[in-house]
Amino acid sequence: MHYVLTFVRKICKPPIASCTFVVQFIKFSINMVKFTTSQFCYIGTQIAIKQDKGLHISVDELTELIDNNKLLPWIELNICSLDFWDTDARRVMDVEFWSIANCYDFGIENDGLARLSAYCFAFTANLPTRTLADLD
Repeated sequence: MHYVLTFVRKICKPPIASCTFVVQFIKFSINMVKFTTSQFCYIGTQIAIKQDKGLHISVDELTELIDNNKLLPWIELNICSLDFWDTDARRVMDVEFWSIANCYDFGIENDGLARLSAYCFAFTANLPTRTLADLD
């Protein structure tokens, strides 16, 4: 980050406002975590496959996993690999799942996997946009 800012300072001449914009854009780009619709489609499909094979959790169990930031390890253990997300993306997704779980139930009152699938569909429609800076 230091090298990028030093470079920007060297190439930016007055007006200062444009330099400030460039620095802010670079900071945003560095902190941005990239999510794709295919990631959430993959997770949703894997949930459906596991559900078809008899896996079940209640909505209360799902809520507990989300509230304790243990959903992603649970998904990796029971549903599918999440190796496309690094540590930063996982931090963001812990917050994203908590946020959506506290805002929407999608009318699903009993089946935790059905609700988790609905969360994935919602993220497919509106990809998470939080950055690491938003978490601080």
